[in-house]
Amino acid sequence: MSILVTDPTDGLVKLYIKGADSIILERLSEECKEDTKMMDRVKLFLDESSTKGFRTLLMGMKILDESELKEFKELLNIAE
Repeated sequence: MSILVTDPTDGLVKLYIKGADSIILERLSEECKEDTKMMDRVKLFLDESSTKGFRTLLMGMKILDESELKEFKELLNIAE
């Protein structure tokens, strides 16, 4: 599930997503994946949560540049 918004504080177009941990983790940027301290904490949290029987969802955000936004709008027009 996702939402596309223009942030009123900085004017940037941002795509926010939420979803199953396996899906979100595979879509992380290489920069995030290389942050081993953060990734270890996330994986530990996910492991502990699943052991307790909790369902987890992760959230992510990407700032879209003009070309990505244009491509998205074109695909949206086709879908409509």
